[in-house]
Amino acid sequence: MKYLNNQQDKPIFELGRKERYQPKQAVDVLLRQAPHVKMYDGQPLGIRQNMSFLIDISKLSNWEDIKADRNGVYNGVLRCGVWTMACEVNQDDTSFEIITKKKETLRDDNQYHLTINSKRNKASPHLVRSLFLLTSKSGKTVNDACLVQYHISSGEDTVNIEVQPLGNRKEGQLRAFRPTAKSTLEKIYEGLTDSCSVAKVHRSIMSATGGPTHATNPSVIPRGKRHVTNIKFTRNSTEDPVNDPLVYARHNEIFPVLHHSDVPYDTWVLRTEVMCSDVSRFTTSEKMSYPLSIDPTFNMGSFEVTPIVYKHLFLKSKRTGESPIFGGPTMLHHR
Repeated sequence: MKYLNNQQDKPIFELGRKERYQPKQAVDVLLRQAPHVKMYDGQPLGIRQNMSFLIDISKLSNWEDIKADRNGVYNGVLRCGVWTMACEVNQDDTSFEIITKKKETLRDDNQYHLTINSKRNKASPHLVRSLFLLTSKSGKTVNDACLVQYHISSGEDTVNIEVQPLGNRKEGQLRAFRPTAKSTLEKIYEGLTDSCSVAKVHRSIMSATGGPTHATNPSVIPRGKRHVTNIKFTRNSTEDPVNDPLVYARHNEIFPVLHHSDVPYDTWVLRTEVMCSDVSRFTTSEKMSYPLSIDPTFNMGSFEVTPIVYKHLFLKSKRTGESPIFGGPTMLHHR
């Protein structure tokens, strides 16, 4: 058994592994090996080398606190989701059968939900963090274990990370951004009531963790009173189903035109001037036109999305000789 920084309460499950765990291997670790291995009681911080841990999540307020690991943001999605599978533990191996790669109702005791969260680090994309969690039919985490692997995809043994500042920082604020722990966010949401002020919520959380000088991880305390105020404002604001595409368009320097219609039902059309002129030009000409295509509607949460595509008849593909298909206006509407 090897230990992180030679501390006996921080055992390393595997050191130097240069391949990411496959789901079958992770399930075998969580089901068959975890009961016989000494687990990590806390949370590994600042790991930037090929290293794996088995975390005892019963010692954490929320298992997702593992994500606040002082390495900044992980925004490169490799594989994230919940799989439904059937497993049986044998003496030397674990049988593994994927029922579906989504969350379905568990019907037998040998069926489980495998939560997979594998992402690349924003500051150093070669650093990949993978989390694996197995949940039984009763809803409990199997063996109270979470497998956490840090893997460097470039083949190196270690990486250096310079954690980036907050994305919406003001000029001159270059302090490294570290996400707040899930359990801390839950405490803020619970404490924010009509009778409790922002200052009181901030003060109670700071005192419970011992303040900045005694906190083992910066993520367990709010980033300041302003952080609590922002959460209160977000919680009290009403959701706007059109806001997300507008925010996306603004960040990607797309300048959309929104057309709203109440007849026959509440509809927003997201489009640009080029889209509208092209659709008119290539679908209404008496000499040269092609019918536009309305794709099947799909669901994006609280509203439906119906995209329109058309062929750009002034362009030809060298490979196929056909006109390429372009995306046209998109209709956002409720069911």
